[in-house]
Amino acid sequence: MTTLFQRFPLATVILSAAMTLPVAHAADAPQPLIEGQGITVTTQDVLGDALRIPINVRDDVLGAPKTLTQLASNLYVFRTIAKMAQEQGLDQKADVAAAVKIAQERVLADAWLAALDAKSRPDDKAAEVKAKAIYSADDKKFNVPEQVHVRHILIAGADAAAREKAQQVLDALKKGADFSELAIKESADKGSGARGGDLGFFGRGNMVAPFEEAAFAMKKPGELSGLVETQFGFHILRLEERRDAGKVPFTEVRAMLIEQVQSEAMQSARAAESTKIRQYGLPNQSMIEEFAKSRTKVDSKK
Repeated sequence: MTTLFQRFPLATVILSAAMTLPVAHAADAPQPLIEGQGITVTTQDVLGDALRIPINVRDDVLGAPKTLTQLASNLYVFRTIAKMAQEQGLDQKADVAAAVKIAQERVLADAWLAALDAKSRPDDKAAEVKAKAIYSADDKKFNVPEQVHVRHILIAGADAAAREKAQQVLDALKKGADFSELAIKESADKGSGARGGDLGFFGRGNMVAPFEEAAFAMKKPGELSGLVETQFGFHILRLEERRDAGKVPFTEVRAMLIEQVQSEAMQSARAAESTKIRQYGLPNQSMIEEFAKSRTKVDSKK
């Protein structure tokens, strides 16, 4: 069951913001972005709304005038509607007033949880110690089969013209042409082509059969395959590295394990606080059942 003390996206965002946003100074006073009909949306309003945007893209969003204008415009619309709702007395309705109070409490609770996360989250150095212990204790989890790291260039097509072009590319490579440059220029696989044809490491069973056979047939880094025909066209492969079956290096799982350790520490702290707080909240079971029963009757009438 999801609880208040499980990690909310907003709490994570608030924590990220707390670690990245500068401390406000007098010179950073809110500046108006949109004004009209007695409604103003400021830079501070946008920063508050931006807490819901993932930290890794937040600056890109706020740094684009068109997107920033849209964010501010949306806030202006919401603020105007909220003002009209108040003028109509909708904020005096019991259920609306309760929803407003809960929304405020949720934001405050998220901020408190973010502070708890910051306090309970191990730093990278401490987390790495635990990450290494996890890595050392579980060999099977980090075992990988034999893998190869290759680059490829794809010439699309199955006709003689495509084969001839692929052969020309292969001949150029044999004469010393730069593989990455040719991949960027010639490969029909634009995704890997933009990376110089790099496909990274992969094991058996991940590629179509002719491609896989050619990839695992190469033995020495720098070795080129011949033309490899698949349903996608003609490929030229170059071996970058081979990796025997065994345990994946710690360096490749370090970041993932550190994040796992830090996440588990924060979850544990939340669970402990949840248990501590819940013991004082005593459910009125008879009222709960009576209320639930009344709602069932309401639904049956619809």
